[in-house]
Amino acid sequence: MCIINVLSCIVNIPTAENFNAGKNVLRYLQHIQYFVLFSPSTSNSTLVSETKADWSEDVFDRRSTTGYHFNLGDSAGSVSWQVKKQPTVSLSTSEADYKGLAAAVQQAIFLRDLLKELGYEQCESAAIGWDNQSCIKLAINPVFHKRSEHIDTNYNFIREKMDDNSIKLIYTPTYEIAADHSTKTLSQQKEEQHRE
Repeated sequence: MCIINVLSCIVNIPTAENFNAGKNVLRYLQHIQYFVLFSPSTSNSTLVSETKADWSEDVFDRRSTTGYHFNLGDSAGSVSWQVKKQPTVSLSTSEADYKGLAAAVQQAIFLRDLLKELGYEQCESAAIGWDNQSCIKLAINPVFHKRSEHIDTNYNFIREKMDDNSIKLIYTPTYEIAADHSTKTLSQQKEEQHRE
């Protein structure tokens, strides 16, 4: 889980260790203060997303965290992103991932509508990169399994948006998902790779 999320959960329990972790975050922010988001001009303005969710990483309430970001085209900078704790506890990795996927699909629909109002209607489906192949198969295959029946509302919503070509799911290996930094602490090398 992102260190800022962890610190925000324990802000009411001040310890020397927490204080030092907070100082490390401030040092990092000072180091990157002149970094900027950019969006190079590109003819490809299709929405592309990478989405990630952890499962039960918060040791205090066991809620999962979802992180996603959206780009316009493959090389453009991020136009929308979010890291948020899920509102309920998930009973499995698949459920946590599916809740995260549903949140990303909702944002994709909002961004498609916004871009249409701004005169940039999306001709292609928004591509959502995901590293959980079982969730992709669950979204594509309309057969419910006993272990997945409790996530049927999210399932039906995602299926509906796939059927009307608003979104398409694309398997993306975990190490390629830039939203990975949203749900867990990464090594300096991985953080720099995703930042670039």
